[in-house]
Amino acid sequence: MLRSSALGIAALLMALVWLAAPQGTRAQWAESFGLGCPGQWVAGGTMCLCPDGQYAAYINGQVTCPGGGQGIGGGGYQGDPCGWGSCNPGSYCGEPGVCVPNGQTYCGGGQSCPAGTKCSTGGCLPQEATDCGDGSYCPGGTLCWQDPPDDTRFYGGSTQCLGVEEYADRTESLRREREENSPEAKARRAEAERKTKARTDAEKREIGAEKKKAAAEGRELETDRKAQEQRLLSSPADRKAGASDKTAAEIMRELREDSLLDRLN
Repeated sequence: MLRSSALGIAALLMALVWLAAPQGTRAQWAESFGLGCPGQWVAGGTMCLCPDGQYAAYINGQVTCPGGGQGIGGGGYQGDPCGWGSCNPGSYCGEPGVCVPNGQTYCGGGQSCPAGTKCSTGGCLPQEATDCGDGSYCPGGTLCWQDPPDDTRFYGGSTQCLGVEEYADRTESLRREREENSPEAKARRAEAERKTKARTDAEKREIGAEKKKAAAEGRELETDRKAQEQRLLSSPADRKAGASDKTAAEIMRELREDSLLDRLN
């Protein structure tokens, strides 16, 4: 009973290993499952050597010759080791179980790109193209411009191809604009406006004080003039003598008024 269980487990493990192997290498395990070999089983029945000296391939459930790997004796392979097998001449191993034709670039995930192209998120691109990272690309010598998610006014959020200088100008313009709209920049502008308003208000208060002072001096001069005229005309005897004095007083008043106007201006 124990022996039968052990044999069953071993057979199950061999089956899992055989199923996990790449198609081109499953023929190595085929004899254990009763599959025929068009040539000769070698390496303890784990490899089928075709009459032409190549190792057989496992295609559509059949061991098929010619296979691909060229026998070099000792049950080995000529070619790149690739998982449990080897890649045919003219190809290389991209990753275990994946053989890639020479000249192609392996991109991963079983995908490769032909010569003259390169791998990208959107498939194969021309070698000189600029990969925009969203499945699109730009011609060589240009750069991908993508509007920021929060500001799509340039191209409505679509990807555009720009020359190097235009791309640099657009980037710098956007940087300056964002800097100007930052909280720090807004705080600096608010502080500058506050200081300007405070300075303007102080100047207005100073001008107002000077005008009040000039008005007070004008009223004082007017009071003095009227008092002098009253003294000159207070008696009939003084009227004649006061006429010439009055003229002098008028002249003095005009001079004082001119001086007051100069101050107000």
